[in-house]
Amino acid sequence: MTRMTWLALFFGLLLTSGISAYGATGALTVRADRADYLYSLVDTAVFNIEMPAIKAGSRLKYRFREEETRLVSEGVIDSPRESMALRGSLDRPGFLRLDLELVQGSDTLRAVTAAGFDARS
Repeated sequence: MTRMTWLALFFGLLLTSGISAYGATGALTVRADRADYLYSLVDTAVFNIEMPAIKAGSRLKYRFREEETRLVSEGVIDSPRESMALRGSLDRPGFLRLDLELVQGSDTLRAVTAAGFDARS
């Protein structure tokens, strides 16, 4: 098996149920729109984010990185909705990592997930 196949299998097993974080003021869950978290280079990954019981004045920070090195994009969403999606893609094979940080008052929740991109279509 290729390195990409092994890594995809590892991430697929790790991430199929999604990544969740829980705190005193709520929860943060992120899942890819594909069960196997695998995409071709012509695809865009959609990361569905759930934040039930989100409070007014909350802030969601996000950062897309290629593997753990190159910054792809980042931003801040003030007063995010309970359900939303972020989209990301890569222009070469590898893993697109999404780091999330939800700040609600004095509580901070973090979640991390990743999707694999391969040249095969």
